[in-house]
Amino acid sequence: MGISLGFILEWGPIIWGLIYGFGGFLLGFSIGFLIKSKHSLPHQKHKLPEVTVLVQYLNEEEATLIHETFWRYKAITVGKIEHQLADSTR
Repeated sequence: MGISLGFILEWGPIIWGLIYGFGGFLLGFSIGFLIKSKHSLPHQKHKLPEVTVLVQYLNEEEATLIHETFWRYKAITVGKIEHQLADSTR
């Protein structure tokens, strides 16, 4: 757009192309910075240890409550493994 306008304006297409290119870069960088800063987690001084938690429950109501609690406290992932009863005839 700057080059197109440069044919009409006084400084010419090269200067206006550079001006618009630099301005577009600054605009894109600032928008990206604002979006990133709003959605980023707070900076932590030290890395948290990686922990795996295995919870055994008796019924589905407990499982739902456990899943909701983990998500509420911002667990990175929450999964569920369907258990199968062992065959007692072997």
